[in-house]
Amino acid sequence: MALGILSSGCATIGYYAWPDRKDTYEIEKTARVELHSVPQGATVVTSEDEVLGKTPLAYDAKYKVERTYSRERWAGVYLGCLLETGGLVGGMYVAIQNKGENKGLVGLGLATAFLFPIDCLPWLVRVASDTRKQSVEDRVMPNQVRLEARWPDARPSKATVEVPLERSVTVEKPREGTFDEALMEWAEQSDREPRPDTLYRLGHSFQRLYAVTRQEDHGLRARHFFERYLETEGVVPAKRVEVEALLIKLPTGGAK
Repeated sequence: MALGILSSGCATIGYYAWPDRKDTYEIEKTARVELHSVPQGATVVTSEDEVLGKTPLAYDAKYKVERTYSRERWAGVYLGCLLETGGLVGGMYVAIQNKGENKGLVGLGLATAFLFPIDCLPWLVRVASDTRKQSVEDRVMPNQVRLEARWPDARPSKATVEVPLERSVTVEKPREGTFDEALMEWAEQSDREPRPDTLYRLGHSFQRLYAVTRQEDHGLRARHFFERYLETEGVVPAKRVEVEALLIKLPTGGAK
């Protein structure tokens, strides 16, 4: 009996827990992306210098999908049926060995012999008809497409589209840089030590930017230049009072 129960339990594992066969490969797909610009009429170019045309336009961008086919294996069914057969043989053996001696064991042996294989019959029918369980699972692998919009009278403007999650993008024509922007850009790129008056103007540039954006980094940069300005020699009292009042309104800590 113990052998019959053990064989039936192992057969169940063979039927239901045997891993499916999985085949995975990549397929390439396209998604239609609409490109616009403000103003329209910009020439759009990819990062590979492929000219797509002038806005507004539609572009078929490529992306990949990881497709996994899962198919039931018959090996587990064969193993389960084999173990069920072992239960059948074991049950018959118990019944024959105890014939005329112990009717209870004979009954249990016959039950083992004829009840356990019942679970095997539906699987054998499926094997004969080849009705395996199959499934298909797709996993989208987004593709970041880098684009550049070009106008004849302005510098290019760049954009990134994550295909197929994004299907539309609008690129704005860059406005002419202000004096504040030019000064801040110079401060970021120049290796020279700014003069006191430049430190003062840089502090004001970042302070005005912080007042608009409320981004902590802009406020910290303003504090950085204002504090460096106060450390220089010859700061007039009026400007010192002005800068100290502005510092109170700026974020603290971690300034570059």
